[in-house]
Amino acid sequence: MACNDNHLYLHAVESGHCLKQDPWYTDIDNSRSISRVPDAIAFSLYHGLLAFTYRGDHIIIWDWKNSEFIGTCERPSAKQERLPFHASSIVFNPWKSISLLAAAYEAGEIIVFDPREGDIVSTYKAETDTQTLACSPDGKTLISGDSLGTVRIFESSTLKLLHVIYGQDKHIVALSFCGNNLRFVDIRGSECNIWEPAVLARQSAKEDASDTSSVDVQELPLPAVVQTDDITAVLGDSRGGHVFCGTADGFLNVVESHNNRRSLDLYHHSRSSAILRLAFNGAKHILMSADSSSRTLVFQLARNIAGWKAETLLLDHRMEEAVEQLLFSPDGNQLLIVTTTTDTVCFFETGATESIYWDTQNPGVWANHPQHRDQLILVTKLRMRIYR
Repeated sequence: MACNDNHLYLHAVESGHCLKQDPWYTDIDNSRSISRVPDAIAFSLYHGLLAFTYRGDHIIIWDWKNSEFIGTCERPSAKQERLPFHASSIVFNPWKSISLLAAAYEAGEIIVFDPREGDIVSTYKAETDTQTLACSPDGKTLISGDSLGTVRIFESSTLKLLHVIYGQDKHIVALSFCGNNLRFVDIRGSECNIWEPAVLARQSAKEDASDTSSVDVQELPLPAVVQTDDITAVLGDSRGGHVFCGTADGFLNVVESHNNRRSLDLYHHSRSSAILRLAFNGAKHILMSADSSSRTLVFQLARNIAGWKAETLLLDHRMEEAVEQLLFSPDGNQLLIVTTTTDTVCFFETGATESIYWDTQNPGVWANHPQHRDQLILVTKLRMRIYR
């Protein structure tokens, strides 16, 4: 884990013990202490590298496996500037045979670096500020989002522009690829858009990444947004075909991800209570939602040709504090409801509950143990704890 105190922490998942704690430095002598918080940071697991930057500074490359300062990646025009623009987003190419780092700058410039040498591989200059970047899992495609809501798709190493999706003056705050390299999602304002442009099929793993010379730049406008209730919570189903959406008016409905078609409402909370948290167990088709009044509803869903349908209400429970997190056990027999000072486990078969009470506000996040199905992991700012 890379933390705001400019240290890297290595933890054992099973025991929760911290195995290693190392600071990182910004010079080759490891002599310059750091008191600032990184403005952008990225890991490369395959290449053992960490890239980070501070406001008004260059990108620093750190070998986290050997705890060594590698060097810096510098924007050329920064040498003529008194206070150089720092990178607003940085991302490593995730493919193990490609050692590249892409950086987006607030002036609209995108630069691909060789992180170990600091050399510039390719550049692209947009007219507006580039806010965020994402690279496809196969390492062949890079996408960028800017302050006007425009998405650009590039060949990752050459920054050859392949595709442009124009926005609606809503800046893009996040981008992420799906695992098959053929879809990506963006978040802008209160919207989450799912894209599957045809150009990504050409960049798939079955084709050679250099075979892009015949691709013309395609430009598409963003489809008009249908005015609906404000979406306050989203969650995909286990197969990726549908997205569950909770609204500000307390309704829970389903959207088909491949055509954006909205189905009928599954169920609803009180109209005055916005749905804020969602959890879904794909093994047993159970959906859980919590609203702004701390009420939690759990429904057994049924799936048919038409889609999902709420079949049976399994639980209607109200906590005394705001619900911060919802989590199912892997087998779907228990659920965890987390509030600021109380964490409660509910057992479906017996109807019993067990709670943990915290003397102070609990800032942690719960997760199922990846190896032991009967255990939970609590991750806090300072440590990881395992519970049975």
